[in-house]
Amino acid sequence: MNNIISADPELLAQIAAGLGQTDVASLLPAGGDRRWALALETEAYEAWVIAWPAGTGLDMHDHGGSLASMYVVRGQLRERYVERDGSINVRWIAAGETIEMASDHTHEVINVGDVEAISVHVYSPRLADQSFRTIKSVS
Repeated sequence: MNNIISADPELLAQIAAGLGQTDVASLLPAGGDRRWALALETEAYEAWVIAWPAGTGLDMHDHGGSLASMYVVRGQLRERYVERDGSINVRWIAAGETIEMASDHTHEVINVGDVEAISVHVYSPRLADQSFRTIKSVS
């Protein structure tokens, strides 16, 4: 029997935004590349802080069936994501904004700005796997 504990999307968004109001960026290792650090972990979820220097990103991927929420602490990120009908959509997430992602959400995240962006990501259940996918590029 699988005893995975999961939290709901609204709670994940609240956790991400709450952590984003703290000095969560101080957890990040030094460096100029994309980097990350575990900020918080429970049986039901895990929260990561990620630094996105200008021009860095993550290719199209899913979260292995986990629900997710992302809060942008600083800067702005561009998200391209797959709609339920298979089409690709784009949205910009600016500092102070939170998005919620379903368990089947597939997306890429890129900092196309000139300054480093910082974001908090919360996953429930905790990440076990990520799948990267090749999606035809649409600018």
